[in-house]
Amino acid sequence: MKKIVLIALALAAAVACEKNDGDERHSKRVDITLTKAQESYVEAANNLGLEMLDSKIQSEKNAFIFSPLSTQISLGMLSAGADGETADQINNTLGFAEDAEGTMQYLTSLCQQLKAMDAKTDFNISNSLLINTKLEDNILPEYGNVISDFDDAMVFESDFGENGPLADEVNSWSRKHTNGHIPEVISPEKIKKEAASYIINALYFKSKWEMPFEEENTRDEQFTDSEGEVREVPMMNLSEDVKYFENGDLQAIELPYGNGAFSYTAILPRRGLDLADITTQLKDGLYRQITEQLLEARVDVSLPKYEQDASIDIAPIVSRLGLTLPFSDDANFGKMLRDYSGFRVTDFSQKVYFSLDESGAEAKVIHKSEVSEVATPPADIDRVFIADHPFIYLVSETSSDTILFIGLYN
Repeated sequence: MKKIVLIALALAAAVACEKNDGDERHSKRVDITLTKAQESYVEAANNLGLEMLDSKIQSEKNAFIFSPLSTQISLGMLSAGADGETADQINNTLGFAEDAEGTMQYLTSLCQQLKAMDAKTDFNISNSLLINTKLEDNILPEYGNVISDFDDAMVFESDFGENGPLADEVNSWSRKHTNGHIPEVISPEKIKKEAASYIINALYFKSKWEMPFEEENTRDEQFTDSEGEVREVPMMNLSEDVKYFENGDLQAIELPYGNGAFSYTAILPRRGLDLADITTQLKDGLYRQITEQLLEARVDVSLPKYEQDASIDIAPIVSRLGLTLPFSDDANFGKMLRDYSGFRVTDFSQKVYFSLDESGAEAKVIHKSEVSEVATPPADIDRVFIADHPFIYLVSETSSDTILFIGLYN
């Protein structure tokens, strides 16, 4: 019995930030331009990301991070191969257009504009389709054409049984398109000889803090986790005019990168409040309120210097939110495969690395999708923002509010 596998890998190396000293590349920020319909896609993707955040925290409080942008791109590429109710469910979840062409036009426009937002920010998004020449007769050429037209995607054709040369070629492509920051997207032993295709999305993002932390101001301070355990962590300190929000339940700050096109937002619940209550409020409209009501104020900021590794299975999270058909026996990928009976998404996960220090942050995401056979404060008052207990953080594009990463530091 033939077995077909589709794997979509979305990789990101993000935000290795440096000081602005002597850098002449600082440029005026340019806003992203989208149609009204496309703006609704961004809002729907952000809402999905916040729903995923809430769903994750309702089930556990361990530290994690994931990429809503990678999830959106991966679902977009899957939707181009889906048909019937499966396509409808994916498109309804993300508010996508009913036709694959409209979806891919939006994703292409978004990706191309994100890459050109800031001359001080290196943001590369590259896509590729790997086709097994032994099984390519089961892949509809129309699907390959849609993917190849997406943001100038690269198409590789090879016998997956001879996977070493293919892995070398794909990894070389990744190194080239991420300035060497993502040297390997796939290893030879991970390429299944019975697979029909792989989809790979590589994303690299590097920027600079607009207001860097000074290393001499970093000192060990106490942090209390969600279990009440106290430990010493290196705490970075900064006193600047930044965007700030507070209400009775939380504080939030926004720290800009580069020319302000991208930013890091930290949301700190009041001590003793349940994180789950906060994330429920965020998805129910509080996040939009925060972004709309951030005001500039002098703030004494204390943020941990940290690194996080996380593996997160996206499938059960989006399934709990109603996106079930792609992972079921009733999945219909009739615009991808001539014979799609018995095939479904069997792996939809991300592996993420994120670090934050005085110069900025760095993140790497691997998102895998596998389709296979079933088997408001006064500005003149100094505020204090001390992140010495669990907080939520986001990296986003400012004008469209496209969320690139969402995480929990605990």
